Amino acid sequence: MKFFVDTADIKEIKELHDLGLLD
Repeated sequence: MKFFVDTADIKEIKELHDLGLLD
């Protein structure tokens, strides 16, 4: 999986990761 995020997306990505939706 490519990790290409905006600084504004980091919070959302972290949330998804905490929910176990992201590896």
